[in-house]
Amino acid sequence: MPDTFEAVTQKLMENETAIGRLYELFGRSFPQDAELWESLAQDEHHHATWIRHALEVVTPEQRQMSLLSIRLPAIETMLQYVASIAGRCRLGELTRLTALALAHDLESSLLESKLLGTLSSGAARLAAVEKSLVDETAHHRRRLADALERARQAG
Repeated sequence: MPDTFEAVTQKLMENETAIGRLYELFGRSFPQDAELWESLAQDEHHHATWIRHALEVVTPEQRQMSLLSIRLPAIETMLQYVASIAGRCRLGELTRLTALALAHDLESSLLESKLLGTLSSGAARLAAVEKSLVDETAHHRRRLADALERARQAG
């Protein structure tokens, strides 16, 4: 499959959904942080919706002119990584601290921002989507860092 705007956008939506499902799994596995995980999962599902919206508002000309800074294999690797984390969680191989740390690392990867960033200069409507994704992801990192610090202090 070529690295077209459509293909990359579809994979990015899949990635956001996979992360949302991982956070839902973390919520069931680590109930002391269930509220955090549920909130983050819901946000990830919103991210997929925002990316779908980007696909809908970008004109064919903008898609053709876009210089994608991300490739399908990178997204596939992320999807495999998320699946491996989920598998380890299902097997009981993750601690609460590890789950929080892994989620913090996932939130440090802004795949969707790289894609939208390449387009937002040519499509003003995408600039707001990109800013929302970047801002919300930064907020996720702060929330996860705070939760990780509290969990470390609790022992």
